[in-house]
Amino acid sequence: MPASGYFKTSYMSDMKLVDTRFRFFWLMFLCLSLIIFPLLFSSYYVHLANLVMINAIVALGLNILTGRAGVISLGHGGIYAAGAYSVPILYLQLKVPFLLVLPGALLAGAVFGLIMGLPSLRLRALYIVLGTLAMHFILVYLGKEYQSFAGFHYGVSIPDPLIGNFILNRSVKWYPLLIIITWGVTVFGVNLLRSRVGRAWTAIGDRDFVALAVGINIGYYKILAFVVSSALVALGGALSAYYTHFVTAETYTIWLGINFVAMILIGGLGSITGSFLGALFVTVLPYALSGIFELLPLPLVFEARKAAIELTLFGFLIVLFVLVEPLGLAGIWKTINNYFSLWPFRYRRSFSKTR
Repeated sequence: MPASGYFKTSYMSDMKLVDTRFRFFWLMFLCLSLIIFPLLFSSYYVHLANLVMINAIVALGLNILTGRAGVISLGHGGIYAAGAYSVPILYLQLKVPFLLVLPGALLAGAVFGLIMGLPSLRLRALYIVLGTLAMHFILVYLGKEYQSFAGFHYGVSIPDPLIGNFILNRSVKWYPLLIIITWGVTVFGVNLLRSRVGRAWTAIGDRDFVALAVGINIGYYKILAFVVSSALVALGGALSAYYTHFVTAETYTIWLGINFVAMILIGGLGSITGSFLGALFVTVLPYALSGIFELLPLPLVFEARKAAIELTLFGFLIVLFVLVEPLGLAGIWKTINNYFSLWPFRYRRSFSKTR
């Protein structure tokens, strides 16, 4: 960042995750905010924060595949369902401890991601999307068959998990655990995208034929993107199953996969920060719209159609946001970051806009 006054003089300084005072300040501010958040807000808002963290894990996984490798997938709702169904299979039937169920969900997601990714070696563009969509319906169908076979005709109830003698039966107790898991997934994602594998994914996503020309094995890295992405999404599904205490196939509709894609489009394709911002936006927006409708004195005709109006406004805001800011919320954050990094030197701000 020569224009901002931050100069990199060694390879180690270039590899630092927190390389500016501005980023260090906001990182410390974020850590402090996360610590005091449950002390200042009610359990309802802690519950929303937990949902945001689970969705952020999913968005991070999908952003690896779509944002970096450039493969659009509508089938990750099915992968999410596979991670959720791994909980009753491992936790209820096989009596696997809670902390070992999560790696099992990661493994299940990786296997199904490998199966989903194999057709991508022969398919391109829209055909890959249709292939991932088919995988979604297959996995949801398998989930229904499992429910019928195991006798859970109306869904599977998941008891509160145990970590030793500690019972995760409240949103406040889930909060620190989800922070630790989300932090671990984030650090893993950041370092992976900065590695040789991440650079290969970026090259494939930008121009796959150029990546092939410089010697990148496109098939291998696409399959790897499917595996890693699906593993993280399945982890989010398993955490969601534990947190909501219920698993049923009717929950995992095609809308779920579209919702995941909306998260990364709104947050910013290929951006770790965008994954969090998109998850926050998509998770909180329906609750915010519902709260606004409760405050407004709406006629009875609107009250009867409140759910349809919320869904319409949700879709309208997504389309409007994508049209107005193609780089997503991460692009807005980057603009703010650059402004304060270069302030108060106007000529530097002008110089940064031309770069």
